[in-house]
Amino acid sequence: MVNISETIQTIRNTTCIVCGAAFRVPRAGKLYCSGACKQFSYYHKIEISQLQKASRGVNDGIIELNLKEFEKYERLAKEHKEFVKLNMKNNSTYSSLEPVEFARLQNLEKSVPDFAKTLIIRRLSFEAWSFLKQLYPYLNEEDFLKLLDGLDYKFYNNLEHVDLKEKCSKDNPIRFLFIKHVEKLAEGKIKLTT
Repeated sequence: MVNISETIQTIRNTTCIVCGAAFRVPRAGKLYCSGACKQFSYYHKIEISQLQKASRGVNDGIIELNLKEFEKYERLAKEHKEFVKLNMKNNSTYSSLEPVEFARLQNLEKSVPDFAKTLIIRRLSFEAWSFLKQLYPYLNEEDFLKLLDGLDYKFYNNLEHVDLKEKCSKDNPIRFLFIKHVEKLAEGKIKLTT
């Protein structure tokens, strides 16, 4: 049976929900470490709530990622880009496809899944892809690609050009989590399987 002290420990917040900074004294009602984090949370309510839901997928232990999944994603992103380019050229009134290009377009129509034809599939680095896979491990391939399509380019800017010596920005929880993820990759806490 759970006693009162254990219950109190489980409802106490030990870190800021925006930047993850540890509190000196954990409390049940305390959510922010500073006024700046509270203000950031006020203006970014939707993003914070999505991040809190996604943080359930963040695992501090050693996790495994399948390299074949990333290779499949890379291949699909490359084929999708080629499909969009050839399809635009085929529908253009100013140019037409060569017979080789038309044959390639027919092959791509078969290989690119129907749900993916209308999506924007960005080519992500392995670090960015693995970060998003870690945040949303429960999504199947279709839902994962739809999630990637729904994310804004400003979100993807947080997943580029990381220097491990960079100080974690307290006003940007996505950047903070991504830097931590890259550190885990560097430390070998993410195992890559084939």
